[in-house]
Amino acid sequence: MNLAEQLKNAIISPKKYFEMLEQSLSKKIAYIVTICIIVSMMTALIPDIAAIAAFGGFKNLFTERIPAFKVENGKLTSADNFDLNMGGVHFYVDTEQTAIDPEKLDGTNDLYFAFGSEEYTSILVQTGMKKEMYRFKVSEVLPDGMDNDSLVKIIPIIYISIVFQFVFTTIFVGVKYMLVCLIFSLPFSFLLKMAGQSRNTFDMLMLCFYADTLPILVIGVNQALGYIIPPIILSFIGIFILNRNVRKSLVSLNDNQDGQDDNDLFRR
Repeated sequence: MNLAEQLKNAIISPKKYFEMLEQSLSKKIAYIVTICIIVSMMTALIPDIAAIAAFGGFKNLFTERIPAFKVENGKLTSADNFDLNMGGVHFYVDTEQTAIDPEKLDGTNDLYFAFGSEEYTSILVQTGMKKEMYRFKVSEVLPDGMDNDSLVKIIPIIYISIVFQFVFTTIFVGVKYMLVCLIFSLPFSFLLKMAGQSRNTFDMLMLCFYADTLPILVIGVNQALGYIIPPIILSFIGIFILNRNVRKSLVSLNDNQDGQDDNDLFRR
């Protein structure tokens, strides 16, 4: 099966999961990587590209859109305050304040790199709760003489960092869902052994990954859209769908075994 056929079957045809497990290891790994890349593109890469396009590229942003600023004698000065938001990541500057008060920041699930005139603060905002993660002197993070033109010079580094962010997000998504599927594969593996059949650990993990494909994609879309549905609700729905899909696949496998009467074990 090609990737498109695997994706279609994973979403709408649980009865074909065990047929998909007979594919080569390379095809299984390629499927996992593809799903993780799709989710990473939705949640990290596309929002970044959209934000860059919206402000006309980094050069236009640094020279035309953000106010003139400069670091002198360890202090940051800016012609005006600004808040640059890129997919929930904010570069926030208010040089009227020595340091930024986290309580003045807004957001649902946002990360702020906040600069006052003398202090830099990294602040995470989650469901209205503000958590200060790091605090440094401006002189410790920005060199004297740094200004708008200095930012223009590091544009290539910024693009490289976006690529690294995309790669890291892809790896993170993969590890997260592999762990989730490993946990859920354990009871299903036990259920399969009770019926006199068995599969190796990776096959059971892969079975759960196929079953979890639709929830993974829906959760990714929800995150990309700014969590229009509470994540906890989608998590419960996702667990239900994964459980239902795996059980359907187990029933179909059992139905294909001649002379066995274990159907009720999987249907319970």
